[in-house]
Amino acid sequence: MAFAYDIATDSLKWQSTPVAGDLALGSITFDGAGRLWGLTPDTLFEMDPATGQTVRTVQHQAYAWSTATQVWLDTRLFFHKGFLWGKVRGKVYRFDPGTMAFARIARPITNLTLGPDGHLYLSRNENFSTYRIC
Repeated sequence: MAFAYDIATDSLKWQSTPVAGDLALGSITFDGAGRLWGLTPDTLFEMDPATGQTVRTVQHQAYAWSTATQVWLDTRLFFHKGFLWGKVRGKVYRFDPGTMAFARIARPITNLTLGPDGHLYLSRNENFSTYRIC
């Protein structure tokens, strides 16, 4: 479930289920144009931040929702240099927000973060790597 809350009026603006059938939402972020994006264990989605309506979705991998008894929300999502960069279930993806095309960049990955120097940092357990976006 996703929702928007107005702290000035202390009221709920909207709530929605961005991806029908998905039982959990992992990460959200805004892009440079103010669009709201989210990442679940199997889907990237775009939402209208004014209404909460899902605009577009793309499935990046399968997830067994019908047999899930618990969900591991191992996700991160960043907008950087024109792309969305997502980490989910030990994999890093680059998503094109214009076309929704995606490419798997690396696996297995334990952590992903965007540094203040503009580089993505990835780790595999105790081994750190830098993915430089030029």
